This record gives sequence, structure tokens and C-alpha cells, in this order.
Amino acid sequence: MGGFTWWARVEWIQGQRPMWREHDAKLASVWRRDESDADSEVSAASDDTVIVLPEAVEPVAQSA
Repeated sequence: MGGFTWWARVEWIQGQRPMWREHDAKLASVWRRDESDADSEVSAASDDTVIVLPEAVEPVAQSA
């Protein structure tokens, strides 16, 4: 009886694989879409950001 149960489990798992592949493909496409959206947001934000550096200042001599 144990051999039949094992065989039935293996057959069930083999039947589930196509659904897993489809699910993984959907997750991968959503992940890629989210990454491409995030990249475009970062590049747009970095284009708008301007960093103004202070003018060069002479170093102050410290007294000992």
C-alpha cells in the first residue's frame, strides 16, 4: 500500500509543475516590471536633485 501512496504523491506533484511554472513566470514578469519602474523613478529623481557645494574655504591654522 505504501508504494501506491508514494506513486500517487509523485504523480500529483508532477501534475502541479506546469502551474508552478506559470506562477513563477507571472511573479518574474511582475518583478521585472517593478524593477524597471523603480529604475525610472530613481533616474527621474536624480535628474531633479541638484546638490550645491559650498565654496572652497581656506583651512584655519590651529594654535598649539
